[in-house]
Amino acid sequence: MATDNRPARLALTAAVVALLLGGTGTLVQQRFPVSPPGTVHGVEVTGGRAEVHPAPEPAVPTPLTHRTGGGADIAFTGGTPRLRITAPAPSPGFAPVVITADGTRLLPAAYDTATRSIVADLPRPGRFWGGLLDLAALGRDVVPAPAPKPECAGRAASSGGVTVAAEQAAGSGGTATDPGHAAGSGSTTATPGHATGSPRAAGSGHAANSSSTNTDAEQAAGSGSSPGQAASPGGSPGRAANSSSTNTDAEQAAGSGSSPGQAASPGGSPGQVTSSGGANTDSAHAADSSRATTTPEHAASSSGAPGRAADSGGPTDPGPSQGPVWVCLTAGAGRAGVTLTSNARVPYRLAVPPGWPESAARTGRTPQRDLLWPGAAVTYEVPFARLPATLRGQADPGAALGATLAAAAHRVAVLFGSADEPAPDVTACAAAATAAHYTADRPGTDLAAEVWAALGPCHPDGGDTVRWFLAAGIGAVANAAAATGPAFAVSLTAGRAQRFTQTVEYRPKTGAATARAAGRCGAVSAVSGRHDAYRCTSGGTTYDPCFAGPEPRVACPTSATRAVLLTYAGGLPSPPQPGGTADPFLLTLADGLQCLAVAGSGYACTDGRTVLPGDVDTSSPMWTVDGRAVAKAYT
Repeated sequence: MATDNRPARLALTAAVVALLLGGTGTLVQQRFPVSPPGTVHGVEVTGGRAEVHPAPEPAVPTPLTHRTGGGADIAFTGGTPRLRITAPAPSPGFAPVVITADGTRLLPAAYDTATRSIVADLPRPGRFWGGLLDLAALGRDVVPAPAPKPECAGRAASSGGVTVAAEQAAGSGGTATDPGHAAGSGSTTATPGHATGSPRAAGSGHAANSSSTNTDAEQAAGSGSSPGQAASPGGSPGRAANSSSTNTDAEQAAGSGSSPGQAASPGGSPGQVTSSGGANTDSAHAADSSRATTTPEHAASSSGAPGRAADSGGPTDPGPSQGPVWVCLTAGAGRAGVTLTSNARVPYRLAVPPGWPESAARTGRTPQRDLLWPGAAVTYEVPFARLPATLRGQADPGAALGATLAAAAHRVAVLFGSADEPAPDVTACAAAATAAHYTADRPGTDLAAEVWAALGPCHPDGGDTVRWFLAAGIGAVANAAAATGPAFAVSLTAGRAQRFTQTVEYRPKTGAATARAAGRCGAVSAVSGRHDAYRCTSGGTTYDPCFAGPEPRVACPTSATRAVLLTYAGGLPSPPQPGGTADPFLLTLADGLQCLAVAGSGYACTDGRTVLPGDVDTSSPMWTVDGRAVAKAYT
């Protein structure tokens, strides 16, 4: 008889499946334990119910901050949960923070050594990561950068026959050793075109009268000096004797390293111009080991570079050759406008000459009359009668320390999202508060902590949160931002301006060009009537005039001291007849700006902006173009 075993087999199968499922569940539970609520990857949230999930790295690098520890996406409702991120202890100079807002914001935090974790209270849900704020980087970040050099820096200014010039000296104690002069002078009492204690002398390279025509002794390629330079004692070849009214260059070439009106350093250089009486026409350039009687535009260092000195110190930051301030001058209505623009990373306290008026204009963070801040500028309108005078400045590290700490507080407040614009007057208050506490011989960390505490009444940005957060690391901020600079003295003079225009016959020296090109010369010059002047092209560039040299080359001046030596193909066109009018193709204005003739368009100047329309007015001894005086005209 057959027996039906199906129910028994089904029951056995069900029992085996149940046993296997139960065992598997046990194994799974033992292998993958469930994490406590509010914890993931070294990130723990306590003090309320929260959902915690792993978070990817921040979308952008956080300023001044390094990542450390884990990160999490945290959601919660109500309360202020506490976040703990496991991380190594911070190194000195780093402060624990929590990064949020995809890397663009920070939360203040503390480090708990017992749990080895960064601890912070969460104000809102979001993504959070562990971080370390680099306090030294913060200090460096808030030090202002020096201002760029103004285009007007280093130029003299003229009005009503009076020229105003400035000389800056940088060095310890404010000693006036001018960066534009050779080292070793005892005193500086310069006036353009004047010698100290002597009658009026003609300006650099000028003839003794307006009818004289001088051809520069050093023009164009590669010479060590520039047109109209006066050599110091022990002169050298190239001196032209002025027994007649016309002097011809002995050494004229493209590419001089100096600018018009500079005086060569001791030992002299070619190009000294002598008057008909045999005396140097620029007595202000005569050598005198005890006195310097030159102006910045008239003096060169041993390298022949304009406006440079045998450096007597200069600011430690930025470079020493520029000096702590840029000086720009204007002149008009019997007054000189003197603008100082800071070129330093530390404030300078100014000592204004007696009788000077209050500053006419000021830029920067604070209206303090006697303090020039980094990147700021101040202008004084001074009557000619108050010149000569010397404006002095002394670095003020105390004011710098207070201002830096206030700036650091603002920077941190911005990162914390508690400030946008700096609070008004905080910088000035911080600089003043520091004065009572600053001494140069105190340890930086102790001094910084005391100054930081003294800034309370100034109410730095960020309030108590930032003050608490930075208190422990303020020494690292201050030490990284420490800066100083040398004292400086700006000597200002006013003297009678040049009364006539010096004309110069351009004589190229093709063997020492500053640039070379190849092209063609298809026409005579459109701007010069000289029989040896041509209009040439190289690629897409047109040069006019270019002056014939040894075939197959022409010299094409691009300034009074530079020229392109162009090798032409196909020969030169027939020149105009000799004896034609040689119109000036290059002008040096009274303020030193150089301008080249452009066919049909007047003169285009080398600053890249100034265009002078029309022709040169030669009706008076001092020529003008578009109302501007011409100191030297090249024909």
